[in-house]
Amino acid sequence: MSLKHRKHHIAPELPNYMIPLTLTHMALCPVVRAATWLVINGLYDFYLTKVEMPSNPSGLNVNDLIELLKHLQGTFRPAVHKIKMGTNLLEDAKCDRIMIVADMEETSGSKGRATIDLVFSNIWGEMLTEEYPFQEGLSVAKEYMTAMDVSNYHELPSKLKIHVPKSSQETNLKKSIYQAIF
Repeated sequence: MSLKHRKHHIAPELPNYMIPLTLTHMALCPVVRAATWLVINGLYDFYLTKVEMPSNPSGLNVNDLIELLKHLQGTFRPAVHKIKMGTNLLEDAKCDRIMIVADMEETSGSKGRATIDLVFSNIWGEMLTEEYPFQEGLSVAKEYMTAMDVSNYHELPSKLKIHVPKSSQETNLKKSIYQAIF
């Protein structure tokens, strides 16, 4: 089974009341895309938002979801992503910051690694999500990191984050992703 590359633009510029949000809408969205949407639109805050989730057959549990939301909020805060005026809008929209999310929806019962979600912002302040089969996702992430041209390795921790659900029990997965990209 092969997943086709999917790219989604998360629209932070629309007022929250203009974007319909229903349980059905969020249930049909991939988890990473929905979580990114909640964070970038300011609808999730670790200290103020209570997260509940019914049991489901995917293996995703509420703790994995909360950890993903916290990690997204720490990496992509809504206030950071206002459009930057000036020369940035005259340049091509280059990737500015990226988070790799490994196997978020396949945390139990799957054999091998299935997918990688890439969540990234560009220099214009746009947020995007992409979903790939695991190996293809690593290749795309490597291309994005090369295009970012991070010459000062002290900047790397602020430019690249990797999220692996705790329930996946893959202790070396984060390390192997770093090794594949660099």
